[in-house]
Amino acid sequence: MASVSQLESMGLVAAREPPVFHYAMPKTFRSRTGKWPSYQMCLQGAPESKSRPGNPRDSMADFTWCLTAISWGHGIEETAARLMEESGKARENGEHYALKTAQNAAAAHARNQQRSRA
Repeated sequence: MASVSQLESMGLVAAREPPVFHYAMPKTFRSRTGKWPSYQMCLQGAPESKSRPGNPRDSMADFTWCLTAISWGHGIEETAARLMEESGKARENGEHYALKTAQNAAAAHARNQQRSRA
C-alpha cells in the first residue's frame, strides 16, 4: 500500500487540474417577469397568406406566438386566454381555436425538448 503523497513523489500521479465550469441554458425559460412575446413580431415573421396576398398567415403567427409563450413558461390555458386578447383570428374563431392552438404549441415544445435531449 502506498499513500497519494508517496505516489505523487514518484511521479505516478498526474497533477490536479483546476475544475472547468460549463454554463448551460435551462431547457425551459421560466418567466419571472410575467412578460409575453410580441404578437406583432410573430405577425411580421409569418409567411404570406395564399388566400390574402400581402397579408400574413394569422394561424402561423398564432402558433408561433403560443410556442414562444409556452417556452417562456406560461401555461396552456393562460396562453390561450392571452391569445384571445392578441389575435383577431382567435377572437373570430373563439376560445376552442385559441385553446387548440396553445395545446398544439405545447405539444410541439415538448417534442422539441425531447429531440434536444437525444
